[in-house]
Amino acid sequence: MEQTKAKTNAAIRRLFEYDSYRTFLREFLEEERKRRPGFSQRSFALKLGWKSTGAMSLVLSGSRNMGEGPLQALPAAVGLTGRPASFLVALVRHNQADDLESRAKTLQELKRLRKGGRFARTSSLQFPYWEEWHHVVVRELAVHLPWNGDYGKLGAAVVPAISAEKARRSVERLCAIGLLRKRPDGNWEQADPVVSAEGAPGALLREFKREMVLRGVQAMDDLPPSRRHFSTSTISMSRESFKRLCKRIDDLRAEFLESATEEEPEIVFQANFQVFPISQPLETCAPEGN
Repeated sequence: MEQTKAKTNAAIRRLFEYDSYRTFLREFLEEERKRRPGFSQRSFALKLGWKSTGAMSLVLSGSRNMGEGPLQALPAAVGLTGRPASFLVALVRHNQADDLESRAKTLQELKRLRKGGRFARTSSLQFPYWEEWHHVVVRELAVHLPWNGDYGKLGAAVVPAISAEKARRSVERLCAIGLLRKRPDGNWEQADPVVSAEGAPGALLREFKREMVLRGVQAMDDLPPSRRHFSTSTISMSRESFKRLCKRIDDLRAEFLESATEEEPEIVFQANFQVFPISQPLETCAPEGN
């Protein structure tokens, strides 16, 4: 369950504002001591693989860099996953980079991850956005398609097409929940270019994802390969490799969303990323010994 803002370490809430991981760690540790009377810097150091607080003190003072082992353990020790975890690792690498090329590369990574925070989360009043799959398409088309109030044209631009009445109701719903608005010049605009489903009810999102998977099956049957891309891989891997793969997919999805805000749109696409088991865990399938 996601922590409430009041219960989250203040340094974590400000994570993307930091330019120094050492400053972040000092403020994180200080805040943890206030929040959790039983918290100790020694126990935190042990989570990073250090046997004493001496190594940590050297890192915090800038007298020593953090090694690869403690760096890999750092996000979990702080309680971070996903984009925040990637940002913290990138921040450490940037601060410790010893050549211009590495600093430039890690700086670009930090900028990309910081920008990802601009994606607006839908509020509870906006959850109806995820109730109908075509709302997300209509929201994009309303802004980028020259439809001039013709709901028949707007609905026909959706694939598969929806009726003019359904397109009208979709626009009205999007306006009512604040995800679409009409400008004085008669054109349409979005309050935020990209919205995130983070925080929306799981059951609602599962239904939305099922709808999009069905749209994918239909596209595979109806569209020529030149207009769609499908590829599959069947691979055996460890659970840790699976976690790393999921993280890479999340990072790639964030990169797609970011690039979408920087380019002139030509068509609305749906990108589905799926990784799921098609076997039981191998240890449960092993024959019993005699």
